[in-house]
Amino acid sequence: MGDFNAKVGAPKENEDLVMKQYGHGTRNNRGQKLINFALEHKLTIINTCFKKKPNQKWTWRSPNGLHKNEIDYILTNQPRSFTNLEVLNLNYPSDHRTIRGTVKLSKHKLSRARFTNKQGCRLKCEEDIAKYKDNLKLKLSETPYHQGKETVHTRYQKN
Repeated sequence: MGDFNAKVGAPKENEDLVMKQYGHGTRNNRGQKLINFALEHKLTIINTCFKKKPNQKWTWRSPNGLHKNEIDYILTNQPRSFTNLEVLNLNYPSDHRTIRGTVKLSKHKLSRARFTNKQGCRLKCEEDIAKYKDNLKLKLSETPYHQGKETVHTRYQKN
């Protein structure tokens, strides 16, 4: 965010990555430098993303009051997080008007790697482990694959 003293104007061909369709005014040399900077650093000029009336876009007024230009910009690498951009008409002695961007903040989604098994191991004593092993052997002996000492490999080759 800053006073770049640049006029970016309307977007030209292949500038849709850094500018949207709502540029204001005509481009000057500093405006072209700002666009080149945004292209090199993969930034978007937020001022060009929102449709506003021309009297709500200018951020600087000449000392004689005849010329008004948009020369203050917000650049970001996350343009989707901005929901609005406004030029405020505050009553203070300056030739610039304040710009305010509204940012949408959202909770970070937790990744699956951060989830842990909070139950832990239920088999804490040797007696529980022995019961678990006996129960597992009983269940496995009831399956048809273990009857007659048939292995999985021989069963697979039969089919």
